[in-house]
Amino acid sequence: MSPEEVGGRGTESRGGWRRWMGAGLVFLGIALVAGFGFYVVSVLTVVEEQGVRIRLLQEEIGRNHQILRILSSGQTMLLRLNSPAGEDGWEGTLLWEKKQRKALLQISGISPADTASLYRLWIISRSGPSSIAGFGVKPDSSLSLLIENLPEREGESGDMVAVTTDPDGKGKFRAGTLVMAGSIPW
Repeated sequence: MSPEEVGGRGTESRGGWRRWMGAGLVFLGIALVAGFGFYVVSVLTVVEEQGVRIRLLQEEIGRNHQILRILSSGQTMLLRLNSPAGEDGWEGTLLWEKKQRKALLQISGISPADTASLYRLWIISRSGPSSIAGFGVKPDSSLSLLIENLPEREGESGDMVAVTTDPDGKGKFRAGTLVMAGSIPW
């Protein structure tokens, strides 16, 4: 008996089933490749984000190592920087290591409206102001700035450290407003 005689569905019926199975396998393959592609992209994104985090942590470790070297020196001075009367409660310290010619400036309490400005750190002596570093402030109203290669100086009584605004970014002392200052204990 031929398949046509039995039910009339012989080879056509089997061929249709194979076509549907083949199409299903193709769609399954495409779905697996797409899923694997999305997985690979997702893993690569995570790896890239972790790489950025690792680099930031390495930079922070390097800064902390520098800070430790500044603090462990017998030549480190601690200067308190205060804002003029009536300011918003800015607080600042400058750790200055004369022998290594490095310093760490830390400031907190800057109001968010001021964070768009640039600032400048100065040493003011009888011979006039000397610019040490220009900087911006983070939106969280804080700053931690490691300053290297400070000028070699022999201090005089009455020398000061000052932080001013730097409105045009050109580092002109008289152009900015004094926001913090402290005496240097030579």
